[in-house]
Amino acid sequence: LWRARETSHLSTASFTGISPSGRLKSFAAFWLGSTRFNLSTLALRLGTFRLPDEMLCRGWGRVQSAPYSSIHALGDFIFRKALVVACFRHGKSAMTSKKPKPEGLFPTGFWDRPISQKLGDPNPIGLYAAVGHALSEWEMTEERLSALCVIFSEANAAGAVAVAMRQVYGSIESSVGRRTALTKLHEVYFHPYPDTPEIKTPFTQLMEGFSSAARLRDDLAHGLVTRIETVASSDGPRKYGCFLCPADYNTGRNYPYMKWDSDDDDVLKIMPGKYRYTANDVINIVQQFNLLRDKIVEYIDTIGKFNGIPNIILEMKSRTTPPKDE
Repeated sequence: LWRARETSHLSTASFTGISPSGRLKSFAAFWLGSTRFNLSTLALRLGTFRLPDEMLCRGWGRVQSAPYSSIHALGDFIFRKALVVACFRHGKSAMTSKKPKPEGLFPTGFWDRPISQKLGDPNPIGLYAAVGHALSEWEMTEERLSALCVIFSEANAAGAVAVAMRQVYGSIESSVGRRTALTKLHEVYFHPYPDTPEIKTPFTQLMEGFSSAARLRDDLAHGLVTRIETVASSDGPRKYGCFLCPADYNTGRNYPYMKWDSDDDDVLKIMPGKYRYTANDVINIVQQFNLLRDKIVEYIDTIGKFNGIPNIILEMKSRTTPPKDE
């Protein structure tokens, strides 16, 4: 359904596309000057999916407007500039959101920070012990990942080259740098197949999971065990317990302003930290680190070679090659 309001100059045009199911609606708003056209905003709505309310479109150019039929002016603009505003196919818009990212090695949200609790631990001892446990488990996970360095170098595990590779790998101080080195070694080890999905995807998912886990590890390593209690209130001092919170100087782990408002029942949001862990939260993170370590071991079991060809490639060829006649 196309509608246009005709004035002395084409000032406003609105049109709505309705799919056969009646679910899809799109609208476009145009703002024209006295003699020039300027496309300012475009918004589309599709079910629950919604593009930003104002999507600034640049580079579309401008066309002269004239005091003739608004329908003709609109059609002239569309056809001369080939601007496709909405395209419908089987009741769905061609302008859709990106396809959802497929499930990776870990479920969506697996590495999200735990939801902050309103009450912490009664004493800090359990929290100190949990943080120490978690950091030790993380180092074991890092050590397991370092085995990929030797495997990808194809060095004898007991030889001098393997020792040298471990020394080089360990000299890279940041976890990000070590993962980048493994990525380059992966490309060499699997040449000429590094971009084959069956080769690339498992490694990429493992590195993404490790990167997400490293952020939780950094929360633990750079946190402060903090006891929170009110100094005075109408009911007297109130104790909220002990939490692991980021240090105030750490801007990457703190909001510049508090997130609490008068309608929020979590009064601890007056603290600027982006996380507030209890001992139980940290213990759950330990279990996540253990699962990550298991995934590394499983991955190592799949990357062997036979006569210089990755076993994964050999299995793919065996599935696609028809058996020979007897």
